[in-house]
Amino acid sequence: MRRWLLVMAVLLWGCAGVPMEGAREKEPTPEPPPKVLRQVKVEAYASYGQGVLLEARADRLLAQARRLAFLDRTLAQEKRRQAAECWAQSRQALGRAVELDPEGLTPLRRLALALTQRGEFEEAIPYLERIVTMAPDDFHTRAELARRYETVDRLAEARREYRLVLRTASGASQDWLVAKVYLPLARVSEQLYGLAAAVEPLAGALDAGAEARLVEAAVRRLVVSAQKEEGFIERAEKAVRAESRGFGFHYLMGWVAFAGQDWATSAAYLDGAVEAKPDSWSAHLYRCLALAQLGQVEEALAKLEQAPRTALGPGSVETLKGLILLRARRYEDARQTLEEAVRLAPRNIVVRYQLAGAYEKLGRLDDAIEMLKVNLTLDPNHADTLNALGYFYAEKSVRLAEAEQLIRRALFQEPNNGAYLDSLGWVFFKQGRLDQALEVLTRAAQRSPDPVIYEHLGDVYLEHDQPQEAARWWERALEHDPDAASVRRKLEALRARGSSQGVPEQAPQTTE
Repeated sequence: MRRWLLVMAVLLWGCAGVPMEGAREKEPTPEPPPKVLRQVKVEAYASYGQGVLLEARADRLLAQARRLAFLDRTLAQEKRRQAAECWAQSRQALGRAVELDPEGLTPLRRLALALTQRGEFEEAIPYLERIVTMAPDDFHTRAELARRYETVDRLAEARREYRLVLRTASGASQDWLVAKVYLPLARVSEQLYGLAAAVEPLAGALDAGAEARLVEAAVRRLVVSAQKEEGFIERAEKAVRAESRGFGFHYLMGWVAFAGQDWATSAAYLDGAVEAKPDSWSAHLYRCLALAQLGQVEEALAKLEQAPRTALGPGSVETLKGLILLRARRYEDARQTLEEAVRLAPRNIVVRYQLAGAYEKLGRLDDAIEMLKVNLTLDPNHADTLNALGYFYAEKSVRLAEAEQLIRRALFQEPNNGAYLDSLGWVFFKQGRLDQALEVLTRAAQRSPDPVIYEHLGDVYLEHDQPQEAARWWERALEHDPDAASVRRKLEALRARGSSQGVPEQAPQTTE
């Protein structure tokens, strides 16, 4: 027995030391001696330094060419040629440094950065891929790789990398994440899977940067686009994971529902937003405005008292109350409240703008115009003020050429704003330019489901001697605002002219 054990031990030792025939492993390649390694490193970084110097020289030559562009075009062209030669030599030197030291991140990063700066994105991508393979936690390079994928329309890969950045970028600032990851991820997701797919990254941006200006434009664009897609909120509900439904998701959905005038849905979502982030004053405000539209004015004013005061300046609470009262059509109460807000904050343009709106609703159009004129002395480019002043001039049928210029200045800042387009169409109507008025008001109606726009379209069609179309648009206005007395009077007057023109015998009933 002992001899048998001894034989087995010898056999096992032999097998361990001598591979079987046919399964012989390749002998490892011996590493170069330390002296050779040092020499390679020296050559690699000499080549790297040469590449950096040549790149800097190329940049200087390009700067000289730009300065000479209008003075000596021939010399400027020669400078550009020299810069191109320097860049070609720099790229060759940096490429050699990468070849000599394939594990070195510094030459890789320099070459990838130089390529992206010169717009050679396809060439930069393999180097960026090597960097993130060697340094998976380098979220800055990974975000750059995602941007380059997006640039060359490799959208699925871009989306994957943006999502990986969110997992690795624990040390990144919130502003960087919003600008470099969340917003591009929303853009790519929308291109791949539709508008609802952009909700989750935009909600993440709101959670990271709450109401930062970086997010505002993207959110506004989504809200406007969502109005054109039936069933958008239901699709967004399916697209967003339950664990991602925090403040940002509820706030965004509340805003979408608010823009679509679905006041009950808006209030419900904004309840969730306030619960998730009690210090968000805008969530409090929109919730109160939605409640006011539902006729729950006292509840709206009571909930306004729960809103945080720390971020609000003088007159802000009075302004918010005035907005709620305006939404509730309590125009005299709104006027008194907003006049107090103006007393507390006399240079606040938003407060003055809202007070002008209250004056207009009370028929005090001259007071509204004077208020807006003061606004333009404080900020000559305030788009809402420019638009409102032009619209009020049109309402009075005075200074119509000036009104058109004011509204065009507002549209220059927001060319797709439905309210501004409506104002321009109304100026055209007052000037007798009916075809232009019809074209602009139709565009406005496509961008904003507003009963005022529908009423104006009805007025233009009636002037065009198309009573059936006029009645159709006035009916749509009443569907959105059953209490619009001026629209109801127009329909009744049209019916009184006779049903032979195909006008409905009665206007839609008010739904209580």
